[in-house]
Amino acid sequence: MATTDFDGISTEYADLMEQPWIKYIDLHTLLNMLGNIEGKSIMDLGCGEGTFARLLMNQGAAAVFGVDISANMIEIAREFEIEQPLGIEYACQDISQLNLEGKRFDKVVCDYVLSLAHTQENLLKMCQSAYFHLNPGGSFCIADDNMELPAHLCPLTEKYGFSKRIDGPLIEGAPIHFRLPLGASVIEVEETYLSRTSWEMALRKSGFKQITWRHPQVSPEGLLFREAEYWRDFIEAPLSVYAEAIK
Repeated sequence: MATTDFDGISTEYADLMEQPWIKYIDLHTLLNMLGNIEGKSIMDLGCGEGTFARLLMNQGAAAVFGVDISANMIEIAREFEIEQPLGIEYACQDISQLNLEGKRFDKVVCDYVLSLAHTQENLLKMCQSAYFHLNPGGSFCIADDNMELPAHLCPLTEKYGFSKRIDGPLIEGAPIHFRLPLGASVIEVEETYLSRTSWEMALRKSGFKQITWRHPQVSPEGLLFREAEYWRDFIEAPLSVYAEAIK
C-alpha cells in the first residue's frame, strides 16, 4: 500500500527511526548540532510518535514538547507517555499555524519537515513558527532531504533503502518524489524543490541572524554496523542536509 497519509502509517512509523541512515546519521548529526541539552527546553516539530522526543528527554533535556499534524501520531505518542511517563507534552497542530500560547524554548528541532513546505509562503510560515517559539539566543536545528541533489545522483539513495525521483529540471517549485518502504506500507511523499537560497531567505525574513549549514556525520555505532565505504555516498553527495539558525 502506498500512502502520503501519516495517520495511516502511524503504527509502523516507529520503524522509520530504526532505518540505519536515520539511526546512525540523521539522529547522530542532529544530536551533535543540538550540543549539550542538559537542562534545556526543546520543541520537536514533526515529532511523529515521539521517538526523538523521548530520546531528547532521556539525554537530559529539562522539558520536551512535541508537535505533529497527525492526530494518530500524537495519540500514540501520548500513549507512550502514559505507559512510561517522562513529562513530555504533545500538541496536534499544523506547524505553519502553530500557536502554543506563550510557550518558549531554548531549542527547536525540525526533522524532515521543511521539505514538505510546497510554497515559499508556507516555508516562511514554518520558519516563523520556530522563531516565535524560541527564547532569545535559541537555536533552530534542521535536518532534511537535500533539495539540491541533482537527478543523476538520486539512484545513490537506493542503497540506503529509499528512493528519489526528479522529473524535469531542478527549478523552483519542481516536484521531487520520495519513496520509502516501511513494514507493510510505503511512504510516498511529494516534496517541492525550494532552493537553499529560498530556505535562507525564509529563515532571515523570520528574524534569524546566523545560519550555519552542517555536513552529515556517521556515528561510531554506524561504523560498527557497516564500514565507512558503505556510508561514503550518503556523506559525500550528501543525501541529507543540516542547518542551525540562531535567534
